[in-house]
Amino acid sequence: MKRFFEHVFVLIFWLLVWVCIAAAVGSELLVPFPTAVFLKIIELCRKSSFWLSAITSLFRVAEGFLLGSAVGVLMAVLTAKSRLASLFLRPLLSLIKATPVASFIILAVIWLEFGKVPVLTSMLVVIPTVWANVEKGILSTDKKLLIMAHGFSVPESRILSGIYIPTVRPYFLAAVNSAM
Repeated sequence: MKRFFEHVFVLIFWLLVWVCIAAAVGSELLVPFPTAVFLKIIELCRKSSFWLSAITSLFRVAEGFLLGSAVGVLMAVLTAKSRLASLFLRPLLSLIKATPVASFIILAVIWLEFGKVPVLTSMLVVIPTVWANVEKGILSTDKKLLIMAHGFSVPESRILSGIYIPTVRPYFLAAVNSAM
């Protein structure tokens, strides 16, 4: 029960901060009051077009998230297993990480049809995080365990499922959690 009241207190605190900022700014266009936002949400929730738009956007973001995860894992495997691939692709990772997402959004709005912008945006947020974490997981795999597996002629599929995946899983989950 104590935690419930702590959460309520924090919620009330931030709502009061919001009210103070809205009052200080004095423009509903820039910072609306919480009551205006709440009433607008109620109004929107009554429209089927709102729900269709929200669900469509959610699916587009999820598509970008899944594609970004897949591309990130692929790039991690390539760069962890090939020094040459790492040399060629490392600048791409640096570019994606260094460029603000807002810049990509502006270019995407110009280059792509509107529905693809959330897909690309979420991909660009996810790729570098998954790539860097999964690569680190692959490179941290116990070399002695791999040597032993090869020495006993363990099939590559078993090495993947029994050594690499369990080693990389925490890195991947951390990346997905961070990207989310």
